Amino acid sequence: MIELSLKDFSQTALNISLSLASLLKKDLKLTHLEKLDETTILAINVLREGTGAYIEGAIENSHKLIFQPTKHFSLKKISATLPKGEPIYEFLQPLLLPTLFSGKKITFDLEGATSSAINPSYDYIKEVQLRYFTNFISKQDFHISSAGFLGQNNGKVKLILQSKSEFSSTPLKKLNLLYYKDIIGIKLILNTNKELMKENFVDNIRDLFKFSFPKIPISVLPRYFEDIEGISLDAFILFGENNSFDNDLAFVKGQSLIAPQEFTLSSSNFQQIILDFILSLKEKISKEGIDIFLALDLIPLLGLFGGEIIVEEVNKDILDVIFVVETIVDVKFKVLGNKIQCVEPYEQDIISIDDL
Repeated sequence: MIELSLKDFSQTALNISLSLASLLKKDLKLTHLEKLDETTILAINVLREGTGAYIEGAIENSHKLIFQPTKHFSLKKISATLPKGEPIYEFLQPLLLPTLFSGKKITFDLEGATSSAINPSYDYIKEVQLRYFTNFISKQDFHISSAGFLGQNNGKVKLILQSKSEFSSTPLKKLNLLYYKDIIGIKLILNTNKELMKENFVDNIRDLFKFSFPKIPISVLPRYFEDIEGISLDAFILFGENNSFDNDLAFVKGQSLIAPQEFTLSSSNFQQIILDFILSLKEKISKEGIDIFLALDLIPLLGLFGGEIIVEEVNKDILDVIFVVETIVDVKFKVLGNKIQCVEPYEQDIISIDDL
């Protein structure tokens, strides 16, 4: 059994630990946890059902967890209602790798926060994260019937992933630096209540982005829901070569904004919020590497298949996840500046043909 102390580690480190243990069928004892919350316990119970795991300590406020899976993930449908305003991403993260390598079509029916300024949003999962996992997914389908804001309310989404029954175990392709000159477009997704929007509101947002990013095509997708107050805005920066779109490139960065209702009712205040958001987006672009949220989910794949990435910043969360992957998968990483490389990747088959 692998024993791992997660004292002062992030929630992401816990999520990745559970994800890898489920995927590789490794017994795990986690100690010095922050108090387990309800969303994490919901995800653990899904992993229990999907992997036949023996579990101890999956209760609220627990500081220790034993997780012993007996089979590869086998569920085909997952339904969950998260605590009000809790992000869907936090629930999905520990389930992502077991889903990608299940060889099955899996349907998620979820209620939770779809928009967040501090966690990846539902649209980030769709527009950024899963684009990098196309080697493992043969089909994906998304549907959002209502939006939910972090800490405010729950939205409803359906996510269908069909994982490939066969996949390449070759190293991940090197993700090159992202340069401003290679931007081929900006996609904006706006969630709001139509009654809060003034005339030409969407056009005003588009114009502010056009002014800030001249000569770059800007598209705006507005979605209106009756049960939300305020707005969320996700911006996705698309990179390419010779104006072409290539799923093998590191080609998307994402940034999210949530603004409360009072800002949508004042054009001057809201204009300033959008301009501040654009400034933060330009700062993210200037860092050139892939964003931290994406890197956290790619590091386990680097451990499994090898390869390297360049991330916009190597922070404590990144180092925590590297430590977790090295411990559970028994591999070795090297960090040089902002480059992360797995120098001794996993050498065993992840799933045998009999498991699929």
